[in-house]
Amino acid sequence: MTDKEKIIRIRKLLESASRISSPYLTKCSETKILAYTNREEAQTLYRSIVKEALDTTRDVVNPEHPCNEKISEAVSVLRKGAMSADILTALNLLRESYLKEILKPAVNGFLTNAISDDKQMESLFEKMMTLNGLIDLGEFFDRMSSL
Repeated sequence: MTDKEKIIRIRKLLESASRISSPYLTKCSETKILAYTNREEAQTLYRSIVKEALDTTRDVVNPEHPCNEKISEAVSVLRKGAMSADILTALNLLRESYLKEILKPAVNGFLTNAISDDKQMESLFEKMMTLNGLIDLGEFFDRMSSL
């Protein structure tokens, strides 16, 4: 497979994952808007979105995979009622682990045709986009708290 073919293949996956993620990203945007009028309710909604995202990410990750430990740590921080900075730290650690231990090897396998399941790859990319959206929303709350 040429480099151009690899780029096209990855682009198609990203486009598909973006379509799948659209309702979720809309929910994140609506939470930001809500934060201007009712910060407490928006933070409650944020915690709910994080919990839902962590649950669905756990569904994609093999239970034996080390990344599951990072998911459990993030869930633990969330259950403790920690401030968004603590949640943000846990999500950043999870994203780093997910990227290094799950997504990067999967992309390498996909580009060498060792993995041919487009739906599986779409799901992995969608989870990464979800983590990025959660982190962006958490950073938004951090910026708001300094106002």
